[in-house]
Amino acid sequence: MTINEVKKDDFVTLYPNPAHNSFAIEFSENNDNSTHIVVFDLMGKTVLDKIFTLNENKAYVQFQGIAAGLYAVQIKKGNKTYFRKVTIE
Repeated sequence: MTINEVKKDDFVTLYPNPAHNSFAIEFSENNDNSTHIVVFDLMGKTVLDKIFTLNENKAYVQFQGIAAGLYAVQIKKGNKTYFRKVTIE
């Protein structure tokens, strides 16, 4: 598998950032109905791993019990993988 580099304003947008108990991931193209989202803490531990069904090109990620801090978000849609960062407050 290859990782496709994308600019911040291309294809995938994560908001709000910082987030409190949820965030949305929005895709600029509609070519698949689901996405696999994995959230990692700074030590590389998986804190969320779930397949989401898209609603109007968006996945809504809700979480509880995740400590405040910076997290890496891996987004797999089709044969592409993207990474974003999110701050949880």
